[in-house]
This record gives sequence, structure tokens and C-alpha cells, in this order.
Amino acid sequence: MSGAVKDASGPMAGVTVTVLGVAGISTKTDKDGRYSIRVPEKAILLFRFMGYKDVEINVSDKNRVDVLMETAESHLDEVIVVGYGTQKKINLSGAVDQIGEKFLESRPITNVGTALQGAMANLNITPTSGRANSSPGINVRGYTSLSGGGPLIVIDGIPATNEELNRMNPMDIASVTVLKDAASAAIYGSRAAFGVVLVTTKSGTTKEIKVTANSIFAAKAITRTVEIEDDPYQVMKYRNIMSAPWYNLYDEKMLEYGKQLSENPSLPRVIVDPQNPNAYIYLGSTDWFKEVYKNIQPSYTNNISIAQKNERSSFYLSGEYYRQNGMLRISPDTYDRYNFRAKGDYKITDWFTLSNNTTFTNDKYDQPSAIDQGISTGIMLTVNLR
Repeated sequence: MSGAVKDASGPMAGVTVTVLGVAGISTKTDKDGRYSIRVPEKAILLFRFMGYKDVEINVSDKNRVDVLMETAESHLDEVIVVGYGTQKKINLSGAVDQIGEKFLESRPITNVGTALQGAMANLNITPTSGRANSSPGINVRGYTSLSGGGPLIVIDGIPATNEELNRMNPMDIASVTVLKDAASAAIYGSRAAFGVVLVTTKSGTTKEIKVTANSIFAAKAITRTVEIEDDPYQVMKYRNIMSAPWYNLYDEKMLEYGKQLSENPSLPRVIVDPQNPNAYIYLGSTDWFKEVYKNIQPSYTNNISIAQKNERSSFYLSGEYYRQNGMLRISPDTYDRYNFRAKGDYKITDWFTLSNNTTFTNDKYDQPSAIDQGISTGIMLTVNLR
């Protein structure tokens, strides 16, 4: 799928093009406004650029899609969360990007790292390992320094680590704002040298009690592995080639047996060495990737939340259970995570409001004891008086 993006003035560079509801598939337009992206069947492309209206196009049975972007003056009235409060976009200086809960809810996500992948320009999400509880690396605007460095992460006004962010319930997030340039250091100090990721959680918004529940299923697969030759006859020939001219590991008689073994796998692969009756020979090779790892493993998450707001008080309660089965075939690893959030405030007087934001996370990772194993639990309690 390819095409071009322009506005009333001409080609637009830097427009983010993503596949709606599919994580990890995104690109940006070049200086001439052109783009190219691989899309699945019955896909919907989302074109997004700050200050312009989002464009969604169903690309079924299409090979080229050209888009005309329209400015959205109303975006200047949107509120952006910054370190010292909130500002309207029209009064905001610096490179800032933001996504809201509607964008997050449209994606089949099971963790925050997956949710942010491909969501914003210059926000790079990199998987660190295949472990079920691994947290992806977060980078803003590419290379940082010789000693590395990542952005400052702030959740509801409290600094957090990458691991704490990844253990959150993604459905609790109301918005994610990324401050990308050096202006953020004037607010947060030296810790913001490599950008700031601001996460705001949901609150009660309606007078009626709002109950939300969802269940998401995903599958994890190993996409690239080493190709192993396990045909006995071919393995014997390769070993003879690699050992020549110093050794001749297999004579003609052995090669003939290896050929028979390739044609009839029921024959024994372990035989007595003809040159040494006290030794055995194993013919062939084992595909250890296939023996150790599974082809595909499922993961799923179940969420439920209850929220309400009236003139004097509001509350938001949520719970989540997340399960990820690892890729190991022998001594399989499993990851279970439980999240609970209780958030609310009560307006006692016009000048006194009591607020509470409590998060409880319990995660357990069962894995082979040769690596490590354990249970980690985190509790965050915040009380704001204003």
C-alpha cells in the first residue's frame, strides 16, 4: 500500500500512518508527502498530524490511497498536561505529542509497551527480550548519549520506572503526553534531558454509574529463528566436508546407512561405531530451537471498571487480570499479573478537596530455576490535599 498526503499548501512530511487496531505497523511520510506501508486484509489506515483532523480510510481492494488533510482549528483549544498544570495548545511552546483513551481502547493491547508502539512520531518502543515479564525500552528522538539514557516517566504526578509503567493496567490510562525537546528540562530538571512521558489515569466523568468490561486475547510467536539441518545424510556430508582433509568422519558404508536413515526415519539414529565397538555414533542433528521453544503462545487480559462523578465527589475503581504464557517448551514459563486501582476525590468545601489514588499490583513469574524466580508486589498510595 502506498500513496501521498498533502494539505491545501502541498505535500506534507512527517504525517504518521498507522493501521487502526494493529500494533507495530506504522510509518511516516517523507519530504514529498509519500508513504509506503504493508497492511493486512480489510485494514483501516489512520493518518494523523498535529493541528489536522485525523483521517481514517478503509483500504480494502486498494493499492494506492492519496489523502488530503484538513486543518482542525479546534485543536488549539485542547488541554495539554504539563509539569506545572495544564495549558491550551495555542499557548504551548515546545515539541509535544499526545494520545487519548479512545486511541488506546481501539487497539488490542495487553500491556502499556504494546499500546505505545507506533502511537507517536519519535517515540521508539524496543522489545528487550522474549521473557513474559520483560519491559520494552522507551526512547524519545533516537540516540541519547554514550552512556545511554531514557525519558523521565511520570504517572499522575509521581515519577515511575519503565517497569512500573509496563505493569500498569493499560485500560486505566486516560492520556499519554510526551514532551520531546529540551524545554521540558525547565520544568523537570536534568532528569528530563531525554524527554518526559506523562501518564494520566482515568477518573469518574458521568453522573450515571458507568461500568466497563472487556477481554482481550493476543498471540505471541517467534518470527525469526536459525534454520537447522537435521537430515542425517546431509549432516554427515557436511561434517565430512568441514573435516577434510585432516579427517574422514564417515566412510562410504556409514554414508549409505545415513542415506537409508533419511529415507526411513524409523531406523535407529544411535549405532555402534564400526571403527570402535566401545563407542556409539549419533547420526543427524537436533533442531534445538524447535525442541526448546514453542511456535506460538497465547496471552489474554480481563478488565472491569466502575466510575461516577457528581457535584461533590467522583470515584473510579478498576481491576485487571493478565496472563502471558512464555515460549519455553520444557519447564514452561508463565506470567500472571493482578491490578487494582481506587481513585476518587471529595469536595469538602470550596477550598478543601480530599483526593486519593491508590494502586495495587501483584505479579508472579514462574520460570526455570536456572534463571531466577520470585514474586514482586508494588503498592502506590497518593493523598492530595488542596
